[in-house]
Amino acid sequence: MSRLSKRFLTTTVVLVLLFASSTLYAFIIDVMPLVYANVLIAFGFAIVLSYIGYYGSYFWHCYTKKQYRVFVLGVVFIGWYFQWIQHILYVYLGNEGLAAPGNFFYLLINPIAFLQAVAEVYSFGTYSVFGIQITQEGLIPVWILELVILLLVPLGMMRKFPMPPYLPEKKQWFTKHQFTGFLNYVAAPSALKAELASEDAAAFEKLGKGYRNKYSEVYLFVLPDYGAAYITLWNVKYDRSGKNKDRDLLFNQLLISAEFAHELLKKYPNKKKWLSVPA
Repeated sequence: MSRLSKRFLTTTVVLVLLFASSTLYAFIIDVMPLVYANVLIAFGFAIVLSYIGYYGSYFWHCYTKKQYRVFVLGVVFIGWYFQWIQHILYVYLGNEGLAAPGNFFYLLINPIAFLQAVAEVYSFGTYSVFGIQITQEGLIPVWILELVILLLVPLGMMRKFPMPPYLPEKKQWFTKHQFTGFLNYVAAPSALKAELASEDAAAFEKLGKGYRNKYSEVYLFVLPDYGAAYITLWNVKYDRSGKNKDRDLLFNQLLISAEFAHELLKKYPNKKKWLSVPA
C-alpha cells in the first residue's frame, strides 16, 4: 500500500471515529439531566479526541512536533464541529436527527445554515439550572468552557504521549521496546543519564529492583540497520490507594548508539510495544 493510500485510509478511519464519538457525546450531553455532569463528559470526549489524534498522527507520519500539534488541533476542531451539528439536529429533531445523515451533511457543507442554527440555539437555550433556562449571554461561558476542555486536554496529553523517533529518509518509525520487571525509582536522573551517555550497560542494574507502587519505566527505540537509537525514562508512583498513577518524564529520546541499545536489549528482559502505543 502506498503512503498516499495509507493516509487516505487513516483519514477515513479518523473521520468515522470522530463522527461516532461526537454523535455519542452530543446524545449524552443532550439527555443528561445534570448540567454539572456535562463537564466530566466533556473531559471524557476530550480524552477520546486525544487518542484519535495520537494514532491518526502516527499513521499519517506526523513526526515533528508542529505536524503532531496541527493534526491534533485539526482532530479537535472537526470533533467539536461534528458534535455541534449533532447537538443542533437533536435539539430540532430528537433521536431521529442523530440518524439523519442527509441533515448532517447539509449543515456540514453549509456554514451559513449552521451559524443560523447556532444563533437560534443561542436565543432559546438548551440548558437549565434549578429550573432556570440558560440562554444568550448565559450560554457563552458554557460553550467557552467546553471548547477550552476540548483544547487543553489533548494538548496536555501530547506531552504525555510524545511521538516515537522517526527516520524521514526511510519513512519509518523506530520500534519501541519496554523493559519488563520493576526497576527502582530514579532519584538522580542526571547521574543515570551520564552513565547511559558513557554506555555503561550496568547502569540499570545499579538501580536495583523497584516496587509495584514506585518504579521506573524504560523504553528503547531502535531501527534495523541504523547506527543510532534512543532511550526514554519515566518515574512512576502510585498513591496510597494504589489506583491513581503519577508519571514523571525524566528524559525523552536520549541518543545512544545502536550497538549499546542492542546490548541493553540482550541484558534486560523486554517486550516490543505494538504500534509504539503511548508510554
